[in-house]
Amino acid sequence: MSNKLLVLPGLLLLLPLTACGGGADDQTLTVLAAASLTGTFTELAQTFEDEHPGVTVELVFGSSTTLAEQAADGAPGDVLATADEKSMTLAEDGNALGASPAAFVSNRLTLVTPPDNPARIDSLTDLDSPGVDYVVCADTAPCGAAAVAVLTDAGITAAPASQEVDVKAVLARVVQGEADAGLVYRTDAVAAG
Repeated sequence: MSNKLLVLPGLLLLLPLTACGGGADDQTLTVLAAASLTGTFTELAQTFEDEHPGVTVELVFGSSTTLAEQAADGAPGDVLATADEKSMTLAEDGNALGASPAAFVSNRLTLVTPPDNPARIDSLTDLDSPGVDYVVCADTAPCGAAAVAVLTDAGITAAPASQEVDVKAVLARVVQGEADAGLVYRTDAVAAG
């Protein structure tokens, strides 16, 4: 595989290897993907491997910004899937892409609470209530930049209790009861129940 990353729409993501599977030479496809894509891409990788004997999909999940910077610095990979255009532009500006990027899915932020919702959070405005601890992604991550915009638009003035590296870390803090609320992608909230 080349050092340039290929960016394709979700369902077409792995089609370039259709001619490679089934041969005597096993191949590895390295996919760098935003942490928010963990569940979906894990399923896609398994399906692809099942349909293409001899091809192993190696998944590397992390912050979109970090993965894009690593790609621009020459980290090996065949596919890059980020959670925002800004991160993809970093990889593109670093001459790490083998093709023009294309959007393949969209998502939105949602407010999540622990299952028993001890702080009785019902809306964004509740984040300004005294004693409420909420968490967001670091503003350098796509989910953090989106959180800043949402909180600003809602007029929220209380600072978050912490800024996590990615959406999975935010969700973990909330699910474990370490925060009263958090802003995560809707798909992550649905997956967590």
